[in-house]
Amino acid sequence: MIESHAHISGRKFDGVFRYLTCAGPGVFSSDEGDRAKLIGEMKSNKYDRIVLRRRQLPRLPICSRCGGERMLISTKARYVSRMLADIAMHQENGRYVPMKDVAARQRISKKYLEALTASLASAGILGIRRGKGGGYRLLMPPGEITLWRIVCLTDGTPHAVACLEGPVNTCARCGFCVTLPAWEGLEKAVRDYLSSVTLRQLIDRAKPQPDNAEDYPCGV
Repeated sequence: MIESHAHISGRKFDGVFRYLTCAGPGVFSSDEGDRAKLIGEMKSNKYDRIVLRRRQLPRLPICSRCGGERMLISTKARYVSRMLADIAMHQENGRYVPMKDVAARQRISKKYLEALTASLASAGILGIRRGKGGGYRLLMPPGEITLWRIVCLTDGTPHAVACLEGPVNTCARCGFCVTLPAWEGLEKAVRDYLSSVTLRQLIDRAKPQPDNAEDYPCGV
């Protein structure tokens, strides 16, 4: 039931979920008129208005297929992960890997990738050498670089909902919110999983690349 209404708005989902939890059985229908009525009731529900009045949330990526919002790792974080894995796989004997080669293999703009390297260099993850024979190499073993660290460096620390962004939950409903434990559990599960996956694991699990890998652009 929740999945069928989740596309209404990612930023309203907390209020929608709370409404659905309190609504009780028998309020759902595949009939479009009933669905529109339910959406209208959600928009006028006081809990939903509380969600809408909270501070502005970062805009979620837009799904290219359906036009709806979705909660996914950003394109920037995905591209950084691919870039670092590519560099790790091609820096034999401490060799600096030219970004043009990484860009060609990953089918990502060289200029775009280079713009993402500053924060990685500042964090001590990526070494940069300019000029002839220059390029990029990892300054840390791939086994010590986790996806969680990459995501936090590129996107900031991700949170499931806005009320979990600060060190203290200041939401007036946090003491009795029926959905809060679910969001706290989701956030912990994402953090724990991404913290458990390293570049070394990704490299070791990598499937053989086709000779014409540059002919396969990312589909999203």
